[in-house]
Amino acid sequence: MKTVEDGGPLVSICIPTYNAEATLQRALASIVAQTYRNLHIVVVDNASVDHTVAVAREFCDPRIELHVNSTNVGPGRNYAHCIELARGKYTAIYHADDLYEADIVAKEVAFLEKHPEAGAISTGALVIDENDVVIKNSPLCPIPSRFRSAESIQCFNFDAIFKGILCYSNFLLTPSIMVRTDIYRNESWRWREDLFGRSVDLYVFLGILRSYQFGICSEPLMRYRVSIHQGSQSVRKRLERADIFRVLDYFIAQQETTGHLSHREKRDYLRLQRTDRAVRAMNCLTLGKLDDAMTLTTDVFSLDSFVAALTGMRAMQTLLLGGLVRVLAICKLDSIACKILAWVRRRMCR
Repeated sequence: MKTVEDGGPLVSICIPTYNAEATLQRALASIVAQTYRNLHIVVVDNASVDHTVAVAREFCDPRIELHVNSTNVGPGRNYAHCIELARGKYTAIYHADDLYEADIVAKEVAFLEKHPEAGAISTGALVIDENDVVIKNSPLCPIPSRFRSAESIQCFNFDAIFKGILCYSNFLLTPSIMVRTDIYRNESWRWREDLFGRSVDLYVFLGILRSYQFGICSEPLMRYRVSIHQGSQSVRKRLERADIFRVLDYFIAQQETTGHLSHREKRDYLRLQRTDRAVRAMNCLTLGKLDDAMTLTTDVFSLDSFVAALTGMRAMQTLLLGGLVRVLAICKLDSIACKILAWVRRRMCR
C-alpha cells in the first residue's frame, strides 16, 4: 500500500460538522487510524453551538485542519466549502457521526487508481446505534443484489444506477463516497440545496454519473449511525413528499433519460412513490390528520400493489402499512398509530 513516503496520492477527507460533540471524537479517531496515511483531514464546522470545535482541537494529528464558519451556511454550502478546501487527488466527505473501517480509504483509492473511467466509489455499511452497537438485519444500507458481485467492487453507468434507484430508492451511501477532486471542482455548482433539499447529494452523484462510471463496493467499509439525535430523524416525521423525488423527477424530465425507461421501470417508480405515501400517511395519522392519511392511501389496495407485494418484501410492507393506516383512520385510532410508528421507523428507514 502506498503511503506518504511511497508517493501515494494525497487524499482529502472532509468532515462537515454541526453540533457533533457526542460523536466527532470517535469518527475522527477512526479516520486518523486509517492504514492509508497520506491524508489531508479537514473539519469544517458550521457554527456549532456545542463543544464540537473543542473536540476537534483535542486531536494533535498534524494532518488535521480545522475551519470554523462564522455563521451557519446550511449543509449544501458547507459541503461546497469542504470541496473548496480539498487539496488531494481524491476527496471524501465523511460524516461526523459515523465510524470508518481502517481500510476504507486504502480500498477506495486503489479502486480509483486502477479504474480511470470511474469518477467515484461508494461502499456498503453496517448500521450502528447510539452506543456503536451493530443493529442486526437493519434494512437501511443494503446494496441491491444486482449491484453485488464476488469481485466486491464493480463499475456501473448512469442508466444502471438510476434505474436501480427507481426500484430500490437511493442506495448510494453519501458518507462512504470518494470522488476525484477535479470532478468535484468542475461540478461544485451542482450543490443546489434550494432545488433538491436533503437529496442534493444524490443530484450531485447522478450528475457525476452522466460523464463517469461509479464504483460500488458491496463490502461494509463503514458503520452508519442511526440515532434519535440525528438531524435526519426529522425527515421521518415529514408530511411532504420526500426530496429524492425532486431529484428523480429532474432526471426523468431529461429527454434522453425518459426514452430509456421501460414499462417496468416506470412501474417501479410508481411503487416507490406509493411507499413514500404510506410512510407519510402514518405520520399524518399520528398527528390526527385522518383525512390526509386516507387520501395518501387511496390506492393501497390496487391490483398493482397486490402484485408488487408478491414480488418484494418492501412492497409487502407498504401494502400492510397502507392497509393498517386506513383501518386505524377509519376507526379513529390515531393514538395507537404512535406506537406502531416506532416499529415502522425501524423497519422502513425513509
